[in-house]
Amino acid sequence: MLITLYPGRGKHYQTRNGRGNTGNSQSRDQKYNNNHNNHRSHSNSNDRNVDNSYGNGHGGHDSADKNGGMNGSGNGNSNSNNGVGRDGRDAQGSRLTHIDQCRGRVYSLCKDQYGCRFLQKQLDEETDGSVTELIFEETRERFVDLMTDPFGNYLCQKLLEHCTDEQRLALIEVIAGDLVSISKNMHGTRAVQTTIEHLCTQEHVQLIVASLKSSVVQLIQDLNGNHVIQRCLHCLTSKDNQFIYDAVASHCVDVATHRHGCCVFQRCIDHGSDAQKLQLVREITENTLKLVRDPYGNYVVQYVLDLPFKEVRTLLPKKFKVRLGSSLI
Repeated sequence: MLITLYPGRGKHYQTRNGRGNTGNSQSRDQKYNNNHNNHRSHSNSNDRNVDNSYGNGHGGHDSADKNGGMNGSGNGNSNSNNGVGRDGRDAQGSRLTHIDQCRGRVYSLCKDQYGCRFLQKQLDEETDGSVTELIFEETRERFVDLMTDPFGNYLCQKLLEHCTDEQRLALIEVIAGDLVSISKNMHGTRAVQTTIEHLCTQEHVQLIVASLKSSVVQLIQDLNGNHVIQRCLHCLTSKDNQFIYDAVASHCVDVATHRHGCCVFQRCIDHGSDAQKLQLVREITENTLKLVRDPYGNYVVQYVLDLPFKEVRTLLPKKFKVRLGSSLI
């Protein structure tokens, strides 16, 4: 008699030949666990990649450990010759306990999961700025590479939080020429956003604006780069953000009809001055018929309908009436 039972994983069940078979159950259980864990890990990784937030130190290291060896940057193996093993010991068997042990090899430790965590802890615990100075001097010339590294980007963020205005200016000068490509990197975008959050002088701001100004639309349409533009809208003044409004107004349709662009367009309306909002409203009004028929553009048109501008109350309805009248004719 055929009795086939499918109870919970790992339990005994009876097969066609009437004999209990626990081996197959264990095999299926193992296969289920592997598939389940792989799916969960893949899902978590994707969530981190598209999330608006960015790493704050230790939190993203576990994900980076799994993905580091496949990203083309950084050292995915935490047991490298210059790195630190999982027990906190280096290749010579010495446990890292003091920042002096890191002299001459800070760069390699930044690209190592456990070394990077140790350096971040030293930055958080320092009282005289000596740790910041050491890490700054040994990483400054290779900061571009570290900002796009699966582990190094977290150290870059921590260093930008602790360094002086002069040190921060020097780092911005180093990365300025590569800021667009860094912003489009899944790790680099987080470090660039932290940089924008810690701009303390107008000289800092001007360098960042000059570096991004010619690539605003390109960044808006990028999965990672659009978050850098949104961070500018959130952190900089309306005056400093004018370069974004000029670019968006000049490429209204291209931005509003893009899956990322339509979201950035709405954030521009949220953060802009009345003059900047009106600048965008006029462009939307001119292109209303194109936008309302687009899967993304229609949301932009809906978003401006409640704005208290004459163009919204009078010109937008006229555009629809003209179109309706021509259709009837």
